[in-house]
Amino acid sequence: MATLSHGSPSRAGRRDAHSPRDFRKVLVLVVGLMALVGAAAFLLPLLIQQGNLRRARLDVQTLQKALLAYRARYNDYPQTLRELAEEQKDGTAAFVDRSSLQDPWGEPYLYLPDSLKGATDVPLIMSKGPPDDPQPIRNWD
Repeated sequence: MATLSHGSPSRAGRRDAHSPRDFRKVLVLVVGLMALVGAAAFLLPLLIQQGNLRRARLDVQTLQKALLAYRARYNDYPQTLRELAEEQKDGTAAFVDRSSLQDPWGEPYLYLPDSLKGATDVPLIMSKGPPDDPQPIRNWD
């Protein structure tokens, strides 16, 4: 007498869901993910710092251009950088946004209107740089 199979695979044909091979795959995946997270945790602060340094360099150049535009319009440099971020005496718009007066580390850019670079006659604008590794960023560099 023949018996009908109910479609259930035999134990020999079925893979055990908890085989050592599957465990190794999961373990390799977990270790790989942990390595990626560790690398990201190490690299992310470096990438942020590099971005902040780049932004500060661009900011001091932008502020220098604003100073030159101010001097072209008024025949003199402003006494403070804040004057660049205010509506002008003649009613025209500000040369820069107020937020551009702070470096990426939250400190105001330093401006020395009486410290002019020799041949160019441009005042010094600078950031002290990152607090944990001070490296001045200047428009004269």
